[in-house]
Amino acid sequence: SVNVHGTPLPRLTPARAIRAGLCLVPGDRARQAAVLDAPAADNITLGNLGRHGRRGLLRQDTVLAHASALMDQAGVAPPAPGRDLGTFSGGNQQKAVLAKWLDRAPSVLLLDEPVHGVDVASRAQIFARLCDLAGAGTAIVLASIDHNDLIAVCDTVLVVAGGRIAARLRGDTVTAARMLTACYEHPRTPGETE
Repeated sequence: SVNVHGTPLPRLTPARAIRAGLCLVPGDRARQAAVLDAPAADNITLGNLGRHGRRGLLRQDTVLAHASALMDQAGVAPPAPGRDLGTFSGGNQQKAVLAKWLDRAPSVLLLDEPVHGVDVASRAQIFARLCDLAGAGTAIVLASIDHNDLIAVCDTVLVVAGGRIAARLRGDTVTAARMLTACYEHPRTPGETE
């Protein structure tokens, strides 16, 4: 079950989730999070197209201006909203995908491997942005197999092993050693494989 601000969300659909303030950045950017052969502006504004229409028509001038501002805010380089997203580096593509959902000011941001295939500099920028969002009150739920990603962003880590929560780590206990120990020392049920 899913609750946001104490309100249950039955029969969750993508549209209901977005209206409730839940936004997802999927792990597979090319297949699930972006249209790489479309302009960056279209990708970035796709999550909020209603604000750029008038009488059923999309206002391209406002799309470009808004996308340009979001690209600047997200640190996407170069800030070229008319350029196809697929021509940007992986890190800049990911920053654009993140900008799309942050434009909706989510209450809860769900991220699946948010820095997979991203260069070191972009990785640091993305993590800094996530930490700023968390500090401002956005709930960040990050799924990652890389313990360094979790250490960089999370104040609480749930280690899942064998399909169960093997450990709940908080604060100073969020360490690589504790995560690995929890992964490999959880009790196994008969027939369970690693």
